[in-house]
Amino acid sequence: MKRKAIRKQEREVKPYCHTWSVVRRLSKRIEDEERGYFHDMIPCLMFCALTIEAYSNHIGCKKFKHWDILESLSPLDKLTVIGENIEVDIDYGRRPFQTLKELFNFRNEIAHGKTMFLNPETEISIEEAEKDKDDHFTPRPETKWEKYCRVQNVHRAIEDVEKVIKLIHDKAGIEGDYLFIEGGWITNTTWQSVVALKDVFTPAHDQTENPNPPSNPN
Repeated sequence: MKRKAIRKQEREVKPYCHTWSVVRRLSKRIEDEERGYFHDMIPCLMFCALTIEAYSNHIGCKKFKHWDILESLSPLDKLTVIGENIEVDIDYGRRPFQTLKELFNFRNEIAHGKTMFLNPETEISIEEAEKDKDDHFTPRPETKWEKYCRVQNVHRAIEDVEKVIKLIHDKAGIEGDYLFIEGGWITNTTWQSVVALKDVFTPAHDQTENPNPPSNPN
């Protein structure tokens, strides 16, 4: 008889907790550099947007029985629907919700990025023109999403994303749903006995008489 173990586990995975952890780690790296790391600001802002989207899905699944029907909505439209359900006035024309609109515009420009050729013409002063002659590091032309990658925008994005999530969390009032906490998991192990089926009969010995029995020496 053999024994085998069956392990059954349950765990609620909250992606918004992980995306928010990424934001926090990147923001720390940005703060450690006086002028900020440009290529750390890009993912930091992106993951701010992803955190809002993931949190909207997290709350939506808990507040709406058929949330899957609303999956085709944009992240901001999902948030609007949730706001109406829990009586939160969402105004994308003012902070903190205005920042979310900026974040998703940024996110879409990166997610659907296209090669661009910039050729701006700017009228400048004579003093600036004289400076350009000797300055090999004149400001480079930038796209809209590049201009958005500024330390002050990172600070505002983190602050406003956190405000929005806390506001929705408090108004939703879901018992046992702890904010920004991934939680543990439950493990239940059971043992089972297994009977191994084997052949219980052994082959019979050959009882055939020897056709050439040994001769009797007497």
